[in-house]
Amino acid sequence: MANPLISIIIPTYNRPQQAVAAVQSFLRQTYQRFEVIVVNDGGTQEVGPAVSALDDPRIRFVSKLNGGLASARNYGLRLAQGEFVTFCDDDDDVYPQRLELHLAHVEAAGAAISFCNAHIVTGRRTRLFFGHAPQPSFTGLFCRRNPPVHAFLVARECIERAGGFNERLRVCEDYDLWLRLLPRYRFDYFHLPLVRYVRHPGAMSNDLPTMSREICRLAENYVRVHTAELPPEFLQKFRRLMLLRQGKRQLREHDFLGSLMTAYEWLTAAWSRPRTPNAS
Repeated sequence: MANPLISIIIPTYNRPQQAVAAVQSFLRQTYQRFEVIVVNDGGTQEVGPAVSALDDPRIRFVSKLNGGLASARNYGLRLAQGEFVTFCDDDDDVYPQRLELHLAHVEAAGAAISFCNAHIVTGRRTRLFFGHAPQPSFTGLFCRRNPPVHAFLVARECIERAGGFNERLRVCEDYDLWLRLLPRYRFDYFHLPLVRYVRHPGAMSNDLPTMSREICRLAENYVRVHTAELPPEFLQKFRRLMLLRQGKRQLREHDFLGSLMTAYEWLTAAWSRPRTPNAS
């Protein structure tokens, strides 16, 4: 479809200045056929006038009771009219050619779900999220990492068919959605960094133990459901990876006895041979 409409959904909570900056990064886009839906998730009412002052007819501002990121994104999805959708948290932003270049790549690849590279900004330090192009599959990437949500450009119907974000999850709701979509669709990757992922003190993404625990839980559930489709060698490596993450969490939480027991399990897993499907 020529010049498809892109819906941009920006949840916000008590950060009016950051929300305005996120919206402005889309207003500077070289691709102009988009709509921005800002969802105030039960936060301060100051954000409404601040966003409205941008005075652009493509911006829609809505408020709802607080329900978390998944709830706010689903609320925006129900209002979205675009063929494609992308998300952006209110403390992140994108580069001016983000929509133009990513959409051109998606159309050339014939992809329904694509994610691009990103710059991670921590204080004064900026680095690439992906140093090398990953294989956009569970075994090649999603068993280990979760790309920033605003790096994705997705055909809206794919998310709707999957039922949207799981509102019972307070963290990693985007990771959960990608895992549910992986068996249904081919994922595509664009190596150009087109977005900025800003790490702020106090952000949920900085709660490393909680994030690690939830990512491991979701990844292990995916493996449990899809074990028959995964190579035995990968399953052995995955087991070691999960034990390594568990041990790191235990050390951060000063559970030294638990970390020693996990280290023993890791060594046992490292020395065991992968079982083939016909093994007894």
